[in-house]
Amino acid sequence: MLVVMSGACATCGAAIDPSAASYSESGDLICKRCEALQTIHTGDKRAGDAIFGSAIAAFVLGLFSLGCNPWFLASLSAIGAGMGSITTMLRHPEYRKTLGEGRWIAAWVLSVIGICLGLVYPALLILGVLLVGAAAATQ
Repeated sequence: MLVVMSGACATCGAAIDPSAASYSESGDLICKRCEALQTIHTGDKRAGDAIFGSAIAAFVLGLFSLGCNPWFLASLSAIGAGMGSITTMLRHPEYRKTLGEGRWIAAWVLSVIGICLGLVYPALLILGVLLVGAAAATQ
C-alpha cells in the first residue's frame, strides 16, 4: 500500500507533494513557483543593495580624495563609482521598488556628491594650470 502525503505551500496555499517541494529561507514548505519568485526577489534585493553600496563608496571615496589622493586614484574611483551607480539606476528603474524610495533618493544624492567631491582636486589642478598659462601669456 502506497501512501502519498500532500501538503500546502506556505506562501500561496497550493497543494504540493512534500517530496517534490522546496523550502523557503525561513524553512517553510513552498512550491516550485514560489521558490522561483523567492529566488528572483533575493536577486533583486542583492542588486539593489549593490547600487546603494556603490553610491556609499562614491561618497566615501570622494571624501577620501580631499585628504589623500595620490595620482588622483581616489578621485577617479569616486567618479567611477558614482557614475556606475547612476548609470545602473537609470538603466534599471525597477530596483527603485526593491530599494525603497528613501534609499533610492539617498543613492542618487550620495552618488552626485561623491562625483562632485572627486572632481575637486582635478578641477583645482586644471584651474592652476590655466592661471599659470594666463600669467605667462600676459608677460
